[in-house]
Amino acid sequence: MNERLFAATKKIFESKDVYRDYPTTRLTANDISIDSNGSLILPDGEWTRNNTNLPTPQQSEAFRAAGYDTDSDGRPLHPWLQNILEIPDAGVVTGKGFYRNWGPNFTADPVVLTTEDRPSVLLIQRVDTKMWALPGGFVDADETNPYNAATRELYEETNLDILRTSVKGELLYQDAVADLRSTAHAWAETSAYSFFVEKPLPVLVTDPKEVLDVQWFYVDEMPDELHGSHAVLIDLALQRLQEKNHTTRPSIRNILNTPKEELETTIIDAGHMAYDHMFVRSGNERLFVKAHDASRFTDAFREAHSRAYLQKEFTLFTQLSKEGFTAVPERVDLVDDSLLAMDALHQDDGWQWRAPEKKAAFDQYVRDVLDAFDQLQTKPIPQNPNYHNAIEPTYETFWKEGWDDIPDNKFLALTMKMTELSRGWNTQQQDYVRELIDDLPSLKQYAGACQRNVPLFMAHNDARQSNIAWQPEQGVKIVDWSWGDPAPKNSDSTMFLIDLVKSGYDVSPYVDHVNRDQVVVQIGMLLAHSLWQTRDGSSTVREQQVASASAAHRLLKMLDS
Repeated sequence: MNERLFAATKKIFESKDVYRDYPTTRLTANDISIDSNGSLILPDGEWTRNNTNLPTPQQSEAFRAAGYDTDSDGRPLHPWLQNILEIPDAGVVTGKGFYRNWGPNFTADPVVLTTEDRPSVLLIQRVDTKMWALPGGFVDADETNPYNAATRELYEETNLDILRTSVKGELLYQDAVADLRSTAHAWAETSAYSFFVEKPLPVLVTDPKEVLDVQWFYVDEMPDELHGSHAVLIDLALQRLQEKNHTTRPSIRNILNTPKEELETTIIDAGHMAYDHMFVRSGNERLFVKAHDASRFTDAFREAHSRAYLQKEFTLFTQLSKEGFTAVPERVDLVDDSLLAMDALHQDDGWQWRAPEKKAAFDQYVRDVLDAFDQLQTKPIPQNPNYHNAIEPTYETFWKEGWDDIPDNKFLALTMKMTELSRGWNTQQQDYVRELIDDLPSLKQYAGACQRNVPLFMAHNDARQSNIAWQPEQGVKIVDWSWGDPAPKNSDSTMFLIDLVKSGYDVSPYVDHVNRDQVVVQIGMLLAHSLWQTRDGSSTVREQQVASASAAHRLLKMLDS
């Protein structure tokens, strides 16, 4: 008997949980006697369920030949029966109960774990008990290999076709398991297989009659109660994973827990002033860290708002990775809701954070980025995410803090600000700004006619070169998901191409990825923000916003030419 698996059974009986339609009055050791042949007599009573069609003498002999004891009626006995009856006041149900067969009812349980430094496990929520569990089920009568049953059940319940990957399952455990449906005469015997995948793969509910939900959970954040012995099976798989040494790289938390004197920390000047930004290096491992500094806030609401953005970023990194979106860093972690750390994607490791100058490399870069944004639009939109309790949806914000905040009586102030911010630019750039100023009334009129209630797709919403790392061999990795949210089609591609125009690149071969309405929306948001006072009084950010609005205006004229 596996002690750990029996401990799970013991826990079930001690909790006195009852499977549907099972009796609460149970057979106890006091009700059992022994016949003249030395066989146990388990009498019928209120504790009996489904005691029809007793095993034939031949079937009883087959059970005994397989190593199972039988009672005076020839019924096979649960291999853990004696131990179960020793549990005070527990008792057992007799008969087949819920099960189809006398004796062992063979099941298969796939345990799918990621090999990340913080592993995730794939779980389903069962319809019958509402509990979270491993995917899996009964071995069909025509299935001679339980491995086939495990992969079939995995596909039927989660839409994960593991056979189409290079991942091979390994037998993890094969024997009786804890289950609320178990009786003295019928029980589950599973074949559990471990499947190790690099990252969470896309999954979905395919059979709502059996499965309420399917999700990846970090193993340290699983639901408190899992079905039957499944928590133990997951633990066995984690031990196997450790033995196989899949995770040779230290985890982010292990790196950050290295003594400070052994870490090489480089402070960098980038991004939002509410955060400290730094590279942290330990040996060959290098992280980018964005740390929230509560001391910079005198307003409790704004302080909580700043932390909420880090939580939002981590939530989106996690979900997109689980949905199979590859254009995010491999390792990301959030520590104490105030420190977001990820793989650095450092330039010393070959990552580029600006468009390459050479045409062939530039074309590949642009295609890779646009492909990544196309892939992003196929990912499901988070439904009622918690971060929207503290952060407004981005698409609504772009309008609210854009054209909705530029009434006609602001045109003069906006014109003066744009002229002031562009004063040091070259003549051509100043001409572009004057053309934008001249078009402000028509742009405002166009914006007023735009349809706002349009289909939305998953988007990054801050698609600038500085948020995109690229390598020719490894492709695209996108960071800074503070504004990640649903947006109209091709919003990211539009913003990205605006940024390239601002940098002086010819994007005419890619204008089929531009959403004209979103160009106008971007102009409104950028110009409205250019009027805001910065925290430190610097005009650099506002100048860049006017430059981006001017580039967006040029892209708009390109579409009209």
